[in-house]
Amino acid sequence: MRRKVKAGLVEADHRDCAIIVHYEVEATVLGELGEPIVAERQENTKKIKLKTLSENTNIPRLAGEILDKCKLIHASKLSHVEELLRELISMQSKRGSSDTASGRANHRREKREDGNNPLLGKNRMPSLDCLDEYVEAMYEGQEAATNATQMVLHLARNPGNLEVLLENESLLGLLARVLQEEGHKSMELAINILYIFYSFSNFSHFHPLLFQARVGDNVLKVIELEDRRQRVRDLERRKLVAIEDQSQERRFRVIGKQQEKLLYVSFHVLINLAEEPDIERKMARRGIVTYLITMLRSRQNLELLVLSLLFLVKLAIFKENLPALRDKPQGHDKGVQPTLLHALQRCVSHSQEPLVATSLRLLFNLSFDASFRASIVSSSSGFLPKLVYLLKRKYQLPLVLRLLCASHFPFLISPSAFVLSLAI
Repeated sequence: MRRKVKAGLVEADHRDCAIIVHYEVEATVLGELGEPIVAERQENTKKIKLKTLSENTNIPRLAGEILDKCKLIHASKLSHVEELLRELISMQSKRGSSDTASGRANHRREKREDGNNPLLGKNRMPSLDCLDEYVEAMYEGQEAATNATQMVLHLARNPGNLEVLLENESLLGLLARVLQEEGHKSMELAINILYIFYSFSNFSHFHPLLFQARVGDNVLKVIELEDRRQRVRDLERRKLVAIEDQSQERRFRVIGKQQEKLLYVSFHVLINLAEEPDIERKMARRGIVTYLITMLRSRQNLELLVLSLLFLVKLAIFKENLPALRDKPQGHDKGVQPTLLHALQRCVSHSQEPLVATSLRLLFNLSFDASFRASIVSSSSGFLPKLVYLLKRKYQLPLVLRLLCASHFPFLISPSAFVLSLAI
């Protein structure tokens, strides 16, 4: 995996007397041949608290120390940091003492406007100092829990905060319980919690704590629920097509996009947790292969499709998972192709290179199994014309040739077809 950090806006936080640095982390997964497979961008923030800032502070010296400690701020922004420090000092002097009567009145009015919940203020910045308040708010209903998890998510996006967050021993268990009990009522709440789990799952040394909180089990239940919901929506959608209800069709599209976002982060958490073979086998027993194949057949989101293929590439390495990968449509005879191969048809002929490359890698892994190899090279599968056509695309040429060799295509197709493929 290749990570690239891009620094962004540097601004002052007057409430906490701090400087906030916005930055973006771009993660790119590289294929076996160095081609980019999937990229994800995360917007993060880093807060630099200035506890000793006062009118007597040596601003140029403090600005230099900030740039030395925070590599995200470029040296060209030294004067901008100095200006922010002057701004913070000026605001502190104007605000004066926070214990005055007017200050207390404003504070009481602010609390009333926020419904006595400090998390509902739109201008409030997330802070580790308020973590206990966020945890308490998760017990106060769906809306408060959504706001609280949003705050925790902002903190969790900074890897430096993760260990501090885990100092609250009840946090992970509480998030898992809220996801289980309230997540099905609010997709926004579920997505917030899943992205928090994703932040932790990126680091292997946090996995035991995630297992202890039964995070993998709860994420699988979310996927199972969304699979059932999608089947119901598909039935409703077929009825709407007959009566041409455009407003309902737009609603289904909006829900579908939200659902794809939720499924993407769910599978990302699971693929991170599947580093342990035992955990991967448990996921396979819970039907993860079926859900991944469903993604390939019914979804359009490129990142979700590539992630599903990457997960299947990983699962196809172990022979214990092959029976699930060989599953065929119910009620069909033995001559029918496995459902997975049907799903791969559109992926192999897709216009997007990352999707095609990952599909070929999956086919290559499957080709080491005799039954899959026979299915891939059979005339009814339709893969041969697609593979011959892909020989024209230089980015896919090495993968296609490896697949042809692994599947023993020279011995299984006619000499004229093989000569044609080499000529192209």
